[in-house]
Amino acid sequence: MATRRFLGDLRPGDTVEDEVFVVSKKELRQGQNGSKFISLVVSDKTAKVSAKIWQATDNMYKTIPQAGYLRLKGRIDEYRGELQMVIEAIRPVDPTSVNLADLLPCTAKDVEVMWKRTVEILRKIKNRELLILLKQFISDPDFVAAYKRAPAAVTFHHAYIGGLCEHTLSLLETAAAILPDRKS
Repeated sequence: MATRRFLGDLRPGDTVEDEVFVVSKKELRQGQNGSKFISLVVSDKTAKVSAKIWQATDNMYKTIPQAGYLRLKGRIDEYRGELQMVIEAIRPVDPTSVNLADLLPCTAKDVEVMWKRTVEILRKIKNRELLILLKQFISDPDFVAAYKRAPAAVTFHHAYIGGLCEHTLSLLETAAAILPDRKS
């Protein structure tokens, strides 16, 4: 299998043979000559580029998720000083088969270290009912795995894989510094 090529590494003239990208915007438009085309914004963890599908149909447009994942074949061009992908073939992708680490930015911090520190702080809580509730979360392996991967937001604030863990730990450490002897 070929090595994954990221948008941030592509240059005009490069081709994309069979890569998965995130679709964050789609519009069906009509060109000056009357033919339809689809305008998209596609991205991976390294970049976001505009993309076009020329001679498009309504059915093609309907197969593209409004926000989701597509396997694309196409070429990279330059338009008005910006990279643009001209798509030749598309195929929707099952979200469960996607490697999110290729498509979304990730925290630069070690998630496992952040998780251990989070649990360490949470174990200092004295309130019995709160401890019972917290134990339900930290002892659920599916929840913990999803939590470690989750972004804290869709855009701006910790909007990357591991962002929720990073943000929560930051808040817990701030609370521990402000209220170190709190009997909660």
